Amino acid sequence: MFGAGRVPRGGIRVLPARYSFAELRAWDDQAVSLLQIPGVVSSGIDHAANALRVGVQDLRLESEVRRALQDLGIPEEAVVIEERAGPLVFDGLQDRERPVEGGLNVDNNNCTLGFNALRAGVEGFVTASHCSTLQAVLDWHTFFQMDPVLLADKLGSETVDPPWFGSATDARCPVGAQCRLSDSDFSPYDPGVQFQRGKIEKTVGGPDPIPANFNIAGSFRITGTGVALQGQTVNKVGRSTGWTQGTVTAVCVHEPLNPPSPTQFLLCQTEANYNSAGGDSGSPVFMIEGSTDNVTLVGIHWGMWLPAGPRVFSPFGQVAGATELGPLTVTAPPVGGIAELPDVAQAAASQPASSDPPYAPLAAGVAAALLAGSAGAWYARRRWLR
Repeated sequence: MFGAGRVPRGGIRVLPARYSFAELRAWDDQAVSLLQIPGVVSSGIDHAANALRVGVQDLRLESEVRRALQDLGIPEEAVVIEERAGPLVFDGLQDRERPVEGGLNVDNNNCTLGFNALRAGVEGFVTASHCSTLQAVLDWHTFFQMDPVLLADKLGSETVDPPWFGSATDARCPVGAQCRLSDSDFSPYDPGVQFQRGKIEKTVGGPDPIPANFNIAGSFRITGTGVALQGQTVNKVGRSTGWTQGTVTAVCVHEPLNPPSPTQFLLCQTEANYNSAGGDSGSPVFMIEGSTDNVTLVGIHWGMWLPAGPRVFSPFGQVAGATELGPLTVTAPPVGGIAELPDVAQAAASQPASSDPPYAPLAAGVAAALLAGSAGAWYARRRWLR
């Protein structure tokens, strides 16, 4: 019933329960009124203790709380009162968070994790390719959430970052140039990392608060993927500007990465006018379904035109295209997960046919860096804004 990944290592122990859950739930509904007592900071059901648990800032309030419980008709022995010093603070997009969801800080505060995905039987995450050491090069870049020294912050290492292609592959690519259809890469989670596929962090206060709000207030739920058309409203959640919202202003725009003399292009990208800043690269872009927290994933944010020009994202259909990352499952599984060691056969199957070692593209990386330095201040990719 619980699944192999949910049952404790020692098996299941059956314990006596003095109260039924129905009783606890009824008392919990009444105990909400305790929060009106100054100094009472929390109230809820403690499933393991088979009791209610009430938090107070100072245990000297216990006698007053006990009297209130008696007035409510709640048995004294059914309640545990504990001291909570407080104050309660929100977790934020820029903090160390578990389970890992889309929209959180990644790569030592430089980028944003886009979304979790199942690819070729392997659980991992997608972010912008340029957040790795070299864009469009499989360099086995290791992603940390915040601190690149702490093993607790290590998420996983890149295994899929498709190479640039030329005009022989796609006629839309200028002759002599390098092109891709998305700024994206895929990294499997390291064993033991707790994550939640199908979820994007939701922040307090709605979209575009001033100043930006990074406090987490729940999650958006990815129910499917789709295409954002011109004039439609899209949202993004990123580690630098939080939850922002805007309108699609153009679709299928071929974006040069190094103007005014570009040699690399991202083909058929989507532009919108939501807010973003350096570090938001990799952010999930999505459309909200009505007044719910259900969302349709439509792409991954990677850049902007300066000053104050449109933001640019790669459409999901291209991220998951045959020449990019391939088929991705991004909706939630029946239960959440902790990454397990991959099956040897699956791991081998997920490796690209041409897996260059990290040092192979060094010359190309140096050339790309020189081009980036001459780009000019009127346009920038997220990697250069960090």
